[in-house]
Amino acid sequence: MKKYFILLFCIINISIAWANESKEIQNETDLSFMFATNIQMQFEVEHRIIFPFSLGTNFLTEQNNITAKFGLELTPMTFNFVADAIWKPLPFLNVTLGSAIGSGWNFDLFGIPMKGMGLYQYDGAKEPSEWALGDGLDGVLWKMHGGVTLLFNLSVFIPGDWNQLVMKIDNSLRYQNYTGANGVEPWYFKGGISQNRFSYYFSGFIGYQMPIFFSMIGLMFEMNIPFYNPL
Repeated sequence: MKKYFILLFCIINISIAWANESKEIQNETDLSFMFATNIQMQFEVEHRIIFPFSLGTNFLTEQNNITAKFGLELTPMTFNFVADAIWKPLPFLNVTLGSAIGSGWNFDLFGIPMKGMGLYQYDGAKEPSEWALGDGLDGVLWKMHGGVTLLFNLSVFIPGDWNQLVMKIDNSLRYQNYTGANGVEPWYFKGGISQNRFSYYFSGFIGYQMPIFFSMIGLMFEMNIPFYNPL
């Protein structure tokens, strides 16, 4: 019998920004905390250094920049370091190249298995059934990705603080590798089953941004397609 559930989550975000006026370099830091109804939680800190450069004086080129982004994602059972370089040649276009590395550990929380990282065991039908016992930290997960993001904001065409209807479309090619796995052995990270493989990732977001404390509301959807041997 199929089981359906609704996952509710809450995200608390604090942003800090400052600029070096002499070099016109901007620094931004985000602190985020997310918790969900399935007792998952994650803390994130992200720092961005924005290097502006201009290829012209028209509206298409005057705000060109390159952003160096560094982050740490921490959960009760995993940690993950992220680094990205983002080139913005046009106001509506971002080109991204980045990588990440992390690991995880396993433990029981009042009888609930917290699955950080490890290999899956197999049942008699040679299907992944249970997460392997052990403490974890027996390898690292590293990732690389590159992609293109398209952006849209209605206020560019109809100026106004209350006209910020925004849209974002992200396309990227990704590769991930868990050093504790051989070939296409299934493994888990943060409880989700996966493999060493390339994949294509697509996401879309449409939302409304407001100049008040409750600044954004929107709808997001995403899709991840593995290139071979999907489980």
